[in-house]
Amino acid sequence: MQGQAEREAAAIALLDRFPWSNGGCLIGGYAIAAYGKPRFSQDLDLVVPEAERAPVVKALENLGFRLRPERRAKTTFTQAATLLKGDFSIDLMFGLVRDRETGATLPEAWVSARSRLVRLDLLTGATKGKVQVARPEALWALKLIAARDQDLSDLFAISGEPIEIPEIQRALSESMTPGLRRKLDLIPTRLEGSKIYSDALSSRSMGRQDSPRNIQSWTRFVKLVDSVLPS
Repeated sequence: MQGQAEREAAAIALLDRFPWSNGGCLIGGYAIAAYGKPRFSQDLDLVVPEAERAPVVKALENLGFRLRPERRAKTTFTQAATLLKGDFSIDLMFGLVRDRETGATLPEAWVSARSRLVRLDLLTGATKGKVQVARPEALWALKLIAARDQDLSDLFAISGEPIEIPEIQRALSESMTPGLRRKLDLIPTRLEGSKIYSDALSSRSMGRQDSPRNIQSWTRFVKLVDSVLPS
């Protein structure tokens, strides 16, 4: 079984060979490294135009990946295919990103719009070339919709990157479902607890919870999240 460093090396190799000419962009944990302190991730998450499904899958199969026909029940997003190569996996979302739990949907065209070409500097290495990474506003919307502890921790990591708050609010409002409303309403209370704060510091080796600098950074982040959440 591959360790974290080995999976990250596989991710870097794939990002340097991904068929970016077919469109799409990187989302998920590895995209965070474009705007904040990186962390290890279990897999690569990319969103791709529906029209490019066949050529992208074929290109990855030519690189030795195999298509897994069924998704695991615990997967956050649907409308996707998972490709495997050993212990390393790629989750591809085609045409849209839909949250399995709430049914909230973001179109691929919106997620990929104004994506940025970035050379990713990860924990154990860096991509040789630049890769397409979703803009910060798209990552904010995606991670607020998913809203796992790790997603909120990721937003803390990129909270120093400037964002257009109204753009995120519009995307969330247009994607709103009753389930998403309930999920978003719980976020402020969850951020008041110590767990996500502790995990966010620990996963990026940021030091003690009682550090004044960390407390100030977390307080600013909580206020920022509150300003982003649609009323």
